Amino acid sequence: VRCETQRNLSEAGLQQARRQAADVQRLGIPVGRVVASRYCRAWQHAAAFAATYELSDPLTPDRNDAKAAALRIMLNTPPAPGTNTFLFGHGGVLWQATDFDSVESETFVFRPS
Repeated sequence: VRCETQRNLSEAGLQQARRQAADVQRLGIPVGRVVASRYCRAWQHAAAFAATYELSDPLTPDRNDAKAAALRIMLNTPPAPGTNTFLFGHGGVLWQATDFDSVESETFVFRPS
């Protein structure tokens, strides 16, 4: 991955990611699996939440039907007991899979079903 060719998180964005991760910890929300787009700004955000995270093609643009189907499976897979799965991706990818769209740094909570 070549971050120098991508739009990365700014220092303010990195600080916001760290604040969000601290809020999750302060609220006692258990973090389990953390999965991010292959784009640098997404995994930079994920890194604030966990030292280890997975990179995922379904969370990475460009959109296509196969990625949308794979993301729907991810969204419908229950997390390990007592944890939550955190996905870091992009609005267009989410929109194709769910009909929800997002602005930057917006959070959605999904319940598998």
